[in-house]
Amino acid sequence: MHRPSLRKLTTALTLSAFAVALLLAGVPLHNPSQASSHREAPLIIGDPLADNTDVYAFRSTEQGRREGFVTLISNFIPFQEPSGGPHFYQFDDTVLYEIKIDNTGDGLEDISYQFQFTTQIVNPNTILGMSAVSEDGVITRLDDPDYNERQVYTVSRRDRTTGKNARVIASGLVTPPSNIGAKVTPNYEALAQQAVYNLPNNGGRVFVGQRDEGFYIDVGGVFDALNFRSQGAETNGVDGLSGFNVNTIAIEVPISALTRNGSIPTAFNDPNA
Repeated sequence: MHRPSLRKLTTALTLSAFAVALLLAGVPLHNPSQASSHREAPLIIGDPLADNTDVYAFRSTEQGRREGFVTLISNFIPFQEPSGGPHFYQFDDTVLYEIKIDNTGDGLEDISYQFQFTTQIVNPNTILGMSAVSEDGVITRLDDPDYNERQVYTVSRRDRTTGKNARVIASGLVTPPSNIGAKVTPNYEALAQQAVYNLPNNGGRVFVGQRDEGFYIDVGGVFDALNFRSQGAETNGVDGLSGFNVNTIAIEVPISALTRNGSIPTAFNDPNA
């Protein structure tokens, strides 16, 4: 399959030096700044496959195993209606998706993790899109012949301080299909779990695929002149994103891989954080 040249950069996350210091030192950010695009940027509405919605960064929470790691998550392609077939929702083969980290405070990324995708079509002579009945029509594994529109991706890391080109960390990784439905993807969480890969050399992990939209906001109320709505006697806010999915890029790496001197900070004001 011919791979077109990359046409744009999609910046998923740039962490400032101060935010990195607080995060990696384990200091909670009680008043974090939050931003959610979800299509309101004027140009991105014409390019939804490159639309970065929300980003998250936190120290990994598995006690006794992952205290020395940090998890970075960036979501793309908002408002995915679960039944939106037959091709559902995939990353764009012509977009370079990135997660950027600034650990020197100059507003430029010092480290970036890059993700590039290639779509592989098993049977081009079908109108069924992502799922095609090659065997029993049920997708139970990532190499299932019924998974008709499969995406594989490469993870690379670029260090600005070294001036070197991006170094490939892992390649040939497979994303799970979208959650098509109870008949085609009957055990979706088990299928998605197969797409959690261990990264070589540093003990990190990566997952790329569809997830439930976790951002809670009354989108309709925001753009109706901040006319926030409530529901029920307890005036709980309206979750305008409930029932929709997003495409997630999640990577877990050692904290020492993000700091200036390769050590784990012990305080938010550590100069090497």
